Amino acid sequence: MNRKKVMTTLATAATFGMLLAGCANTAAPEGGSSSAAGGGSAINIPALTSIDTPKDAVLPAGDGKATCADTTTLAYVGAQTGPNAQLGINIFNGVQLAINEHNTANPDCQVQFKKFDTEGDPNKATGPVTQATKEEGIIGVVGLPFSGESKATGNIFEQVKMVRRDPRSNQPGPDHQRLDHLLPWTG
Repeated sequence: MNRKKVMTTLATAATFGMLLAGCANTAAPEGGSSSAAGGGSAINIPALTSIDTPKDAVLPAGDGKATCADTTTLAYVGAQTGPNAQLGINIFNGVQLAINEHNTANPDCQVQFKKFDTEGDPNKATGPVTQATKEEGIIGVVGLPFSGESKATGNIFEQVKMVRRDPRSNQPGPDHQRLDHLLPWTG
């Protein structure tokens, strides 16, 4: 008899707890506040719709007077597929945006942009890096966002004196000591 009473009490308490938990996850009515986070009101963080450009920023468009060879090409070398693809896709898209802004403002300098996929894998990085350094017209590379890729490819870029901007910048080493090979656009 005593055991039945204890089980009934536990079942009732568990049911009551689930009901309270379900109510705690219910959205607050419009204009009201939720007390789910310890009795306080919800935090309202406004979305940024624009960011002011610093007055001394160097913009990709430049002054609109750039001239260059028709073959002028930049490349991205890094993950485009594989488990870390999104980082590489974001880097590629950011550089593509800057190139688009440059090309729109500079009709006499239309920069091309190519990508070489390493899958973010150090064991696969040497092939795409070698291919990018041998391709006609490529004057610089943004890439190798992972330190393992940089270590695996050694000094291939230095051997051909190709400019490379390392987008990761999270470890000291040769990638950050090659300042003599960096151009102003690598900022």
